[in-house]
Amino acid sequence: MKVDLKILSGVLFFSLIAIGVLSFVRWTGVGRVADLPVSAVAPVVLPQGLDVMVTSAEITLEVKACDIDKLGDEFFLHTYPADVSSAGPEGFINQQFNLKALKPIEYKDQAGLRSCRYRVELSPGANTRVALGQFRAPEGRCCEILWNKEVKLDE
Repeated sequence: MKVDLKILSGVLFFSLIAIGVLSFVRWTGVGRVADLPVSAVAPVVLPQGLDVMVTSAEITLEVKACDIDKLGDEFFLHTYPADVSSAGPEGFINQQFNLKALKPIEYKDQAGLRSCRYRVELSPGANTRVALGQFRAPEGRCCEILWNKEVKLDE
């Protein structure tokens, strides 16, 4: 059997090139996906003087100093039911309310500071998450979202 030296030297040459490229890539990390830091979700900044507590049945809003004038804009509450057939075409049930129209369920005095609690009941049935926030409709156009807080209930 006769071996052609040109073919053998060509195969050997390209094999050495391939080994060199693979070694270079491995040692230098060329082509490696960089481990980028995961961007942190910005915390929701609620209006000053407002605390929100969410349960699977209701949302409780606690207003410090009972000053609801600072919170005069409309609130929205989007409830995402587990059974999507009971939701609207957007995939959620929309409730809209204003604190001025609600009656406080409790007045609390603590260390000389008064606060008022308001309760908004969630739509009946199992819900997977809720989104609560405030919005404005400048010049009649909807909507300028002032703040938004989303809570998963099924975890």
